[in-house]
Amino acid sequence: MSSSPLNTSQQQLFEQQPQQANSFVDRQLQRAMTQVRIIDMVGGFLMWGSLTLGFLLMLAITDAWIFPLSVTARVIALILIVGVSLLYLFRC
Repeated sequence: MSSSPLNTSQQQLFEQQPQQANSFVDRQLQRAMTQVRIIDMVGGFLMWGSLTLGFLLMLAITDAWIFPLSVTARVIALILIVGVSLLYLFRC
């Protein structure tokens, strides 16, 4: 064992290791953030789809079994579903 200081190549290696570790952590964080965004978007689309289908099912049951809807009521329902969908889109 010698008490001589590290040579230049060993010193550069020790200086590069923290930089490599930081870049690795940054890449992993970016990857995780991208995955979270994708999962959040998919969840939002699934929620929107299920709410839309539920509303349309309620509308169809009302039209078929409870009382027939007029053209005006259907247009109002269309405007309502488009408006609520836009609100949901801009809220998320």
